Amino acid sequence: MKNKKGMTLVEIILTIALLAVLGIIISINAVGMLNREKDKTKTEQNERIIDACVTYCNLSSHKSNCPASTSATKDITVTTLYNDGLIDDDDYTDELKGKTLTAKYVNNELTCVFK
Repeated sequence: MKNKKGMTLVEIILTIALLAVLGIIISINAVGMLNREKDKTKTEQNERIIDACVTYCNLSSHKSNCPASTSATKDITVTTLYNDGLIDDDDYTDELKGKTLTAKYVNNELTCVFK
């Protein structure tokens, strides 16, 4: 009888193939997880900007820049919110610098939506 030591070429190839498949599966899951986290961060950022817009309209010094009745709407830029200190540098990204929100009343409640 032969004394068998080590692995055969077929066993090595199968092991490498299995590791490659596992690596691909892990990579796909990691990319999906990063995309979900990016979407979550963007949603949270948009919510903070919308809250800042409502706060802006509720400040007495800005009442003239916001809708006075349920039928009126007013546009407010993200830059205005940033300049007034209602959003910070983290939320004032290049992507949002040119964006505008519309302030309006919905069911007698002031709200802001991105245009």
